[in-house]
Order: sequence, then C-alpha cells, then structure tokens
Amino acid sequence: MNEAEALRRLLKGRVQPATRHFGMEADAAPTPRRAPGLKELLPQAEARRAAGRVCLHLRSTAPLTGERTAEGYVCPALDRRHLTAENLAVLGRDARWGDVDPTRIAFLDCETTSLAGGVGTCVFLIGLGRLTGESFELRQFFMEDYPEEPALIECVQEALETAQAIVSYNGRGFDVPLMEARWRLNRRVPRFPGLHLDLLHTARRLWRFRLADRRLETVEREMLGVLRVSDVLSAEIPSIYFEYLRGVRRERMLRVLDHHAQDIFSLGGLLGRLCGAVARPEDPRFDEAGEQHGLAALFFAAGREAEGIAALERAIVAARDEAVGFGLSMRLARRLLRAGRRAEAVAIWEARARQARPSVGLEPLLELAKHHEHHLKDPAGARRWAERALAILESEAETAAWTGREVGEASRRRTAIEAWRHRLNRLRRREAGAVSSSPA
Repeated sequence: MNEAEALRRLLKGRVQPATRHFGMEADAAPTPRRAPGLKELLPQAEARRAAGRVCLHLRSTAPLTGERTAEGYVCPALDRRHLTAENLAVLGRDARWGDVDPTRIAFLDCETTSLAGGVGTCVFLIGLGRLTGESFELRQFFMEDYPEEPALIECVQEALETAQAIVSYNGRGFDVPLMEARWRLNRRVPRFPGLHLDLLHTARRLWRFRLADRRLETVEREMLGVLRVSDVLSAEIPSIYFEYLRGVRRERMLRVLDHHAQDIFSLGGLLGRLCGAVARPEDPRFDEAGEQHGLAALFFAAGREAEGIAALERAIVAARDEAVGFGLSMRLARRLLRAGRRAEAVAIWEARARQARPSVGLEPLLELAKHHEHHLKDPAGARRWAERALAILESEAETAAWTGREVGEASRRRTAIEAWRHRLNRLRRREAGAVSSSPA
C-alpha cells in the first residue's frame, strides 16, 4: 500500500490512527463511557415522539390532604369547597373566571437556561399540574438537548389544549412571555388560555408586611408549612442543565426535577389557601393587618363593598402600629363616604382628630373642615378645625427650626401652612358675611 492509498483509507475511517506513548506504538485511546441520560436515571420517564424528535415525559401525583408522597412531594392541604367560581373571580379580578372549571386550570411553571430571560434563553423543563378528583396530578416535559425543543413545544401545546385558565407564580412576567418567544422561534403560534392568574401579585398584596420576601419557597414555608426534603437553589439550575448537556454530573438533574415538581404542587396548595381567605376572611390564619388590607383591596376590586369595608375594619383592629392604624382608618372613612355612610365616616374623623399631626397626616382635620363648610353649612365650625390644623403645623415648624430638622421638609411645610392659611382666611370671610347678612 502506497502512502496516498493509506491516507485515503484513513480519511474514510477504515484505519484507526495509532498513538505513541513514550516512543512505543499503542492502540487508540478507548472511547469514554457515555454519561447516563435521564431515561437511565429515571426508568419511569416516558419518551414521547413529536415533531420528529423525542421529549421525555414524567408523571407524579399527590393527595390533596397534605400527605407526603413516596418521592417526597407535598401538595398542601386543599379544600375543594373553596375553589368556587365566585372566589376565583375575586382572585383573578375578572368576571370570566366565573365560567372556569377548577379541574381545567393548568398550574404552570418552567425552568430555563437563564433567570434573566432575553434572547438566547431556552426553556428546557415545563410542568403542568391539574386537579383530578381527590389528587393533584403533575406532568413534566423535559428536553435532553436543544434539537428536542420542537418535541417539547408540541407536547406542551397538546397538553394545554383543554385548559381554560393558567395559574402561575411570576408566570405572567417571565414564564409565559418566554414560552411564547420560543414558540414563535420554532414557527409555532402560541395558543395559551386567555385567563392567567399570577399568584405572585396576590402574595405581595397580602403578605408584603408579614414575609421577608415573596419568593415561592418563602411563601410555601411560612404560609403553607411545606419543608422541602431535597432542594436546589434556583440560581444554580441553569448551570446544572449546562453540565447535563456536557455529560457532567447528570444525576444533579434529579434535584432540579424535584425542585420543579414541588413548585407546582405548592401552586395548587397556594391557590387553595387564597380561595379559603376569600371564602372565610375572618379566619384566624389571616388576622394580620396587612392580610386583611390586601383582602379588602381584592373585595373592592370585585365590587364587593360591604366585605371590603368589613375587612378594613378587621385590619384596623389588628394594627399594632399607631401610624398604620391611622392610615387604615382614613381609607375606611373614604370608603364609607363613597358608600353613602357619611355619619360613620365623620365619627372616624372625629375619633382620629386628636392623633392628627404632620408625620401621619392632617386628613381628619381637613375632612371635618370640609364637612362643616359644605355639608353642614357651618363656616364657624369649619374655621375652628382649620385653626386647629394651622396651629399644629406652625408648632411643628417652630420645633423643626429649633432642632435643625428644617432641611428637606421646609418647602412641604411652608406649602401646607400657606394652604391652610388660605382656607382659614376664606372661612373667616364667609363667617363674617354670614353674620352681617343675618337679621338683627
């Protein structure tokens, strides 16, 4: 065999090149052993073929009683009686939720190659949960490599066909927009349900003063009592997937799947807890002032004024801080006035008038002055409330100037004093006109 023929056979792969170790010829180095894929790590994973590719599919089920499954998952105890169309409409702030069947709600969450989103970020794991009888069923769709993305999209889209609504946690701002972008990049039209309830916003409204942060892990631990057996930090998940693609420490992906599954099971329990709060707002589990104030906002948005006012009253009773109680009282008075219950609003202003000061507000004095001037046609009574407010402001101004706290507040204080002086002068003129026009 001449040199040209040998080179030609080598290029065709018919001859394996030899290697030399310390001057001795040896056979080629053995091919490294292939790292086990998810199918080998989880034999129960189902390989589903779609769009000419393969997507791995996992199923898990947890009871609605809060018992831990063999895999370690917990769906916090969920009372199906509270998952009514009326309660869902309050949480969703949309009357269309009244037509939604709870068993056709898709609880959605996904894991991505970057927590920042943007161009180049892929979704490699998508989970869909749903209520079935007395259990919560979870389906996870996983792509082992980028070429399998069309199969992932096809399987998820098929699973969403029967869903009437989506429930997520930060899905409105992150998960769904990113999924829609990946759908379009693969020349697929996103067909997601039009109703989407993002529980992150509701959690912020109810627990912004109670919890250190509103991450799902914090909410489920503090509010639902869920303690994870094995978990991984969300910030580590993209790097774990990249290692999986390279065949490095692939067993770590099992912890990602567990983390993802528990997120969706917790979503089901969280929706049940929030529907329970709407159904029974007087429940002792929701006795914090911030929670009652958040429930009041939900009721007002749904047009349920009486229940919103009752929740505000409970919030005032639960408030442990004077300034918080003062602010809640002013909100309650405004709502009572809007509902035509002026006498109750006036009673609140009169009760809070002695607490009025610039640091918390002078709203009771202002409202009482307006009430006497416009409603009672009593300029003398209005003048007395205006004089009281002006005296408080001027006293505070003198104290601030003497202690050197004038910087930054001087402009606002001067504006307030000028406004109250203008009001007082106008009331004095009205009072003098009323006296001069009265019969002898």
